[in-house]
Amino acid sequence: MNIELARYNKINKEIADIKRKLNIQEKKMDVISKLEANRAGPVMLLDEMTKMLIPKRMWFTGLESKEKKVKIKGIALDNKTVADFMTQLESSKLFKGVNLEMLKQQKIRNKNINLKQFEIICLRNDVIK
Repeated sequence: MNIELARYNKINKEIADIKRKLNIQEKKMDVISKLEANRAGPVMLLDEMTKMLIPKRMWFTGLESKEKKVKIKGIALDNKTVADFMTQLESSKLFKGVNLEMLKQQKIRNKNINLKQFEIICLRNDVIK
């Protein structure tokens, strides 16, 4: 009887060990799946942002995305260009709550050119992860 009990205890221990290893493996697979799913998000975001860019009138100087909040920094030739860009952001399915956080004049040294430095913060919809 003790021999059978010892054998069953050994089998139970092996089963518990296998279950523990499977659980660890499942967690690793979940992490890999999440990383794989999130990998394309930033590339897609940048691609969509450049499609909304107003050519030869504005340039991005920074783009930061944390969770659903997107911060866009850039330089434009004038206020109208910034306004047109914001309108494009608002009309896209990618963003909501588009807000101009900062707009200030930036003078180019040695030239008589005044540009507009801007910072826009918006919330990303769930279209891009």
